[in-house]
Amino acid sequence: MSRPPPPSPMLSVPEKKTAAAELFRDRHFFNSAFFTDLREARASLSAASSQTTTQDPSARRALLLRYHRLLASARDDPCAFDDNLSFTWNDAFRPHLKRTAASIRFEKAALVFNVGAASSRIAVDVDRVAEGGIKAACGEFQRAAGAFRAAAELMDREEGTVDMGPEAAAMLERLMLAQAQECCFERALAAGTSPAACSKVAKQVRFAMLLACSSSMLALH
Repeated sequence: MSRPPPPSPMLSVPEKKTAAAELFRDRHFFNSAFFTDLREARASLSAASSQTTTQDPSARRALLLRYHRLLASARDDPCAFDDNLSFTWNDAFRPHLKRTAASIRFEKAALVFNVGAASSRIAVDVDRVAEGGIKAACGEFQRAAGAFRAAAELMDREEGTVDMGPEAAAMLERLMLAQAQECCFERALAAGTSPAACSKVAKQVRFAMLLACSSSMLALH
């Protein structure tokens, strides 16, 4: 019996980079332990922005999620942030393009986008030949797809960079789901599934990939 072919290479998404942001100044809660944690989390995020390709993606995702949780909690205070607050984020695919906005929603969307990017890196790094590897990679690609969709929903009615626009986000979501589907195909091959069943899964993968690659956004990136 022939051995299944080696796993196909998969694609990950680069993270958006960000500049430092002063969340609040001269506030009554400046020395609060909670807001100190919030400031430090944002500072760590911008400091590590230039190291996203070398930093462990799981650690990176944990940092992003921690800051997102702190940011969400801080919104309970109506005067939590500086009046002149602004966030700057670069386009993930064309880093020379950037947008600065005085919007917590924009900040959250960029964070969620980067959670998706980190999840895609985790998925790509998984050893799919190892036991449980295919299942783990599939789950991470699905998480990435969900994050890109969530980022687009947060950017609804917001002006942002092209990478978080509805068409780009849809393309990234489809690409991640297509790769998750390819993991299913690899699992079917490894399990010795019948040729007819493998052929059916392969057709689903092909359709998913064609759908992802049909986006006009690919020409811009």
